[in-house]
Amino acid sequence: MLCVTQVRERSTFLKVGQSLILRRRLQTEKQLKHNMIHSLMPPKVAEQVLRAREGERSSDDRTGGGGGAVEAGLSSTTDMFRRFHMLQMGNVSILFADIVGFTKMSSNKSAKHLVMLLNDLFGRFDDLCLRHGCEKISTLGDCYYCVSGCPEPRDDHARCCVEMGLAMCVAIQEFDRVHSEEVNMRVGVHTGTVLCGIVGTRRFKFDVWSHDVTLANMMESEGRPGRVHVSDDTHRFIKELYEVEPGDEVEGESVGTALRGGFMDGARPLPLSSLLFTGCI
Repeated sequence: MLCVTQVRERSTFLKVGQSLILRRRLQTEKQLKHNMIHSLMPPKVAEQVLRAREGERSSDDRTGGGGGAVEAGLSSTTDMFRRFHMLQMGNVSILFADIVGFTKMSSNKSAKHLVMLLNDLFGRFDDLCLRHGCEKISTLGDCYYCVSGCPEPRDDHARCCVEMGLAMCVAIQEFDRVHSEEVNMRVGVHTGTVLCGIVGTRRFKFDVWSHDVTLANMMESEGRPGRVHVSDDTHRFIKELYEVEPGDEVEGESVGTALRGGFMDGARPLPLSSLLFTGCI
């Protein structure tokens, strides 16, 4: 009788232990999923994704099992990210930045070494995004672009992107010093309206689209190394905060839009007490 009791106690102990281990594993997996989703998209959008997924699970639990339920679950998983409607947001500043001298830097390096250098540089930029209130969108080769004022609106979006651009110019100087390189940054900033949201069901990502995004890219391509090239629309938001040197017109080929750009020194922003507005008409 004593032996049977001990066997039952040990069996109960093992079941409780296994339950605790499984619960810990589930918590770890849930946190991993949470962290992965937050790394792919802004917090506001990530929370929407998580809430939608939890809602689907609750709905599946209420409808019960069966083949039909499995098919419905698969369909809902496939369509999960298509439920989001595109948001149109105004007063969004868009920053594009490109590494000047990247081709020369990459010509004499192995792929592994080059990826290591880019990871170091873009990691610095990611930290600057967090510090200056910007949302990273993506990297395209040696191009880095981000936005401010989207998907969370903020009044200082233009200043955030300008500060981000100036900080990038300083960061790449430090990068050159550490790695004995001779590269620079060319930065363009434009302010306008964007459509933002998630597209696709595989390898999806948060992205922004609009003609103003294209114009921001053009401001970068027409810029100068070590300078932040701001459009007239961006300049209206920061004209009392920085000294701006007039630039040339930039033509938007798709709709024939002409922008008058201005350049800002990449070394430092000017404090409000030492303003000298030189114009950006």
